[in-house]
Parts: sequence; C-alpha cells; structure tokens
Amino acid sequence: MKILHGTWIPQAENGFIQTGAFYLWVETTESKKPRSKGRSVHPRQLAKPELESFLTDELGIQSASQKSEEAISPKYFLLPSTADQPLPSLELSRYLEAETSEKFDFQYWQIDCYKAIAPSRQELITIHG
Repeated sequence: MKILHGTWIPQAENGFIQTGAFYLWVETTESKKPRSKGRSVHPRQLAKPELESFLTDELGIQSASQKSEEAISPKYFLLPSTADQPLPSLELSRYLEAETSEKFDFQYWQIDCYKAIAPSRQELITIHG
C-alpha cells in the first residue's frame, strides 16, 4: 500500500510575498533498513528511483523522469517518532498490524520529495492545441 503525502514548503525569505513549492512524497507499508548510519532516512518512504517510477507509471507525471535531479530532492520533516523510527501516518496506521505508541518525541527524517511544478502556458498550448 502507498500513501501519497503533499506539503507546501516555503522558502526562507524576508519579503512580503512568501514563495515556496508544493512537494509530494510516498509512504509505504514496507520498511527498509537505513542506507547509512548517522542519517535519519525515513524507512517507509519511496526513495528517489522508486518515487520516480511511481510518479511516472502510476500517476502519469512525465516531468518526474525528466530532470529528476532537480524534480526529486531530499527534504527534512519533523515527525513523531519512537525507538528511532518514525510513527506511521494516521492513514497508514489503519492498515498496519502493529501497536502504535502513545508516547513519542519528534525527530527529523530525510525524505525524497517531488517538487510539483505547474505546466507553463506554452506547455498547455502544446498539449491542448
């Protein structure tokens, strides 16, 4: 099972107009071992190659495979965690057969995210003729 998450991440600016971008990431029921010690990589995320395939094959987002070094990048989220593991999201916890702890703390987790980009006017003209 895959849960698609989305969030707006603002850029650190002092101006009146605050820019940023909308990012997508996918949480799964499958937990992977961390790739390296010391970095808190989210164990139930779709990592960059799998995320790219999911976005292209399942959601039809072609720009995910083009310029993926720009479109998919690691971001850090402060998530409820226990025993050095992030707690599953509320949506995912309904499907897992595990007890969730009522006691937790917050920890930053590295998650590969897709920067959702709206098509340009020229792309829309090309698509819709």
